[in-house]
Amino acid sequence: MMITRINMSPEEKEKRRQKATDGMRTFRQAMSLKEIAKSRQKATDGMRTFRQAMSPEEIAMLREKETHERNRQRLAMSPEEKTKITEKETIARKRRRHAMLKVKKNDAHCIKEAKKYLHRTQHSFNPHKHKSLVCVICD
Repeated sequence: MMITRINMSPEEKEKRRQKATDGMRTFRQAMSLKEIAKSRQKATDGMRTFRQAMSPEEIAMLREKETHERNRQRLAMSPEEKTKITEKETIARKRRRHAMLKVKKNDAHCIKEAKKYLHRTQHSFNPHKHKSLVCVICD
């Protein structure tokens, strides 16, 4: 007689789940960075083809199902959990925004430096010479 998950006790199910989790954790830790990137790309491509193969009705049904599930989870949460999740989301949103602003500032600084270099007329090897034929400062 083969033991299936239906016939297992909750303790046995938990033990098998934990064993599988530990096995996957050790498997992932043994992977190199290239293998991890390849695995992620493969999963991304697989999901992309799966989504492209779906009809609009299936997409709408899946979205409705996910929305219903999220609403059910929110209703089951305590007020403390809701505030904790809201705080986490706020912090994450602020970090993303700060990172974007940092990139924008960095880009603006790089552009400004490039313009300065482009409009600089002084010769880099001899500071008394100028690159341009007609120099506003000398004339």
